[in-house]
Amino acid sequence: MHPDGNILYFASERPGGLGGTDIYYCVKNDSGWAAPVNAGPLINTPGNDMFPYISVAGDPYFPLSR
Repeated sequence: MHPDGNILYFASERPGGLGGTDIYYCVKNDSGWAAPVNAGPLINTPGNDMFPYISVAGDPYFPLSR
């Protein structure tokens, strides 16, 4: 989760992804959490992308898939 508590990052094998497991995010709004969004090809690869990490400064880190 982003340090401000308004963005949740997670890995999933949701249909329509770019690889086996992709990184997705949801944004919190006034009525709850918005629908998941695929983080796209700058983050996701054809492999299994997992374990998103957000630093306390809010910087995202995504380990390379194998």
